[in-house]
Amino acid sequence: MIVRSHQKRHLLTSVFVILSFLMAFAVFVERLEVHRLMGFDGRIIRLVQRKIDNPLTEFMKFFTFLGSPPVVATFVALTAGLLYRNGHRREALGMVMANAAGAGFNEGLKYMFRRQRPDIHRLVPVHGYSFPSGHSMGSVMFYGTLFYFLFRRASNWLLKAIALVASTFMVLVTGMSRIYLGVHYPSDVISGYAAAGAWLSASMKGFRAFSMDERE
Repeated sequence: MIVRSHQKRHLLTSVFVILSFLMAFAVFVERLEVHRLMGFDGRIIRLVQRKIDNPLTEFMKFFTFLGSPPVVATFVALTAGLLYRNGHRREALGMVMANAAGAGFNEGLKYMFRRQRPDIHRLVPVHGYSFPSGHSMGSVMFYGTLFYFLFRRASNWLLKAIALVASTFMVLVTGMSRIYLGVHYPSDVISGYAAAGAWLSASMKGFRAFSMDERE
C-alpha cells in the first residue's frame, strides 16, 4: 500500500502527540512506583470529600454510572449504529475499534501496575485494580471520538462549541465522581486522562491518515 505525503504527515503528528501524552503518563507511573504521589493524592481527596452530603453523593453516583464500562459500551454501540445507518461506515468502524482497543489498553495497564484502590471514606463498593481509572479513560475515549467525528462533519460552530463544552463537562465530572466516591486516587484519574489522550490521538490521527474522504 502506498502511503501518501499527507498520510505520513498525520502519522508523524500522531506519533508526536502520543509520545507527549505518554511522557505525562510516565511521570505519574514513576512517582507511583516510588510512592511520592501519596501526599498529592491525599490532599486532593480531602479537598473533594470535604463536603459530603446525600444530594451530591447521588449526583456523583449518577455520573459514575454513566461512565461505567457497560454503559459506555452501550453508548458506543448506539452511536456506531447511528453512524452506520446514516452512511458513515468508516466513522462507525472507527468508533468501535478505538473504544474497544482503548478498553483493552486500560485493562492491560491495570494488570501491569496492580495498584490497590484507596480505602478513604469509600462510598460505593468496587473491585479490581485502581491505576489508571477505567472510567476516566472510557469517558475520554467515547466523548473524544464522538466530538471528533461531529467536528469533522458539522459546519455549525455553535454546535461544535456546545459539543466541546458538553464533552469536557462529562469527562471532568466522571473523573471527579471517582475521587469523590473514594474508589480512585486523583493520580489514577489524571493518568487515565493522559493514557486515553494518547490512545485517542493515535486512533483519530490514524483514522484521518487513511480516510479516503476528499475533505481530508
